[in-house]
Amino acid sequence: MGGDSLVVTPTGELPFQFELRKQCAAELVLKNPTGAKQAFKVKTTSPKKYCVKPNTGIVEPGAEIKVTVMMQAHREMPADFNACKDKFLIQSTPSGDSSDMTELFSRPPTSISETRLRVKYVMSGKTAAMAEEVTLAPPPANESAEQERARLQRDVALLQSRNKALANDMNLMMKKGGKSIVKGFTLLHILLTAILAFVLGRYL
Repeated sequence: MGGDSLVVTPTGELPFQFELRKQCAAELVLKNPTGAKQAFKVKTTSPKKYCVKPNTGIVEPGAEIKVTVMMQAHREMPADFNACKDKFLIQSTPSGDSSDMTELFSRPPTSISETRLRVKYVMSGKTAAMAEEVTLAPPPANESAEQERARLQRDVALLQSRNKALANDMNLMMKKGGKSIVKGFTLLHILLTAILAFVLGRYL
């Protein structure tokens, strides 16, 4: 946006510190570097998912306004966690003496400045721990039968430990939020159980 309209911070992406079963907040700063009052309006492609306060208003010359965006709590990991498609549009226009938002934003598009932001999920510490992947070391070249058995035993111990941690987390979350949490959370748990069963049945 140019020097004749509001400056929006952050730019490009609107980050949300994501955590399951908790509302997530992000903040926009709208600064008016111009000598005229600027009206603003905040829109989103997912209005049922976000609460924006305030979503309209007037920014005085040289002043700034903070806008809080609250995202509703998720019961499971979003399918688009790594590439969220939700977007925000911040429109601004000189307001003059008017405070009628409907009239101000029904003006020709050429008189309205726009800034677009894409939502980005940022893992909190708890979310990162839940999504942590178990990585098994590749087998070394020319591995003997005894070395292979020892390596597989270590891998099984690692998988059992991670499996137990996931089961404990899942049980805790079910107590807090009911069975609806299971569907999204247990995918990694199921995969680990399958890997563990395969290793135990095939090699040990």
